[in-house]
Amino acid sequence: MRYVLLIIAAVWLALGITTAYAPEAVSSFLALEWITPWLKVMAALPLAIGAILLFGAQRFRLTIYLRIIGLLALLKGMFLLVAPAAYSRSMLDWYLGQPLWLIRVLALVSTALALVVAIIAIISLFEEDV
Repeated sequence: MRYVLLIIAAVWLALGITTAYAPEAVSSFLALEWITPWLKVMAALPLAIGAILLFGAQRFRLTIYLRIIGLLALLKGMFLLVAPAAYSRSMLDWYLGQPLWLIRVLALVSTALALVVAIIAIISLFEEDV
């Protein structure tokens, strides 16, 4: 479980840093029309990550933080799964219409959240199993 959490944190950090560094490239990728049918499939990722964080949180320090992040991920995944594709696309278009500085700020907030998860995972590597 420790390594799964570390992998989740590493991927999340990479995505956050990439978005903060090159928001134009990420925005142009997300603006492609072929993304729309895949929004329902992409809902599986936050659902899986949310479930992993919720059920694996008791093995780590700061379990409340991991549970909150897991719950938010589950809610995001359920929303993407239930919402009509046109509504999800309109929300994505709204996000892409924001100024680049705001997209960078949101990416930095996401990176900070991922950094806390990474720190929790790294600390758990050095702790003994109970």
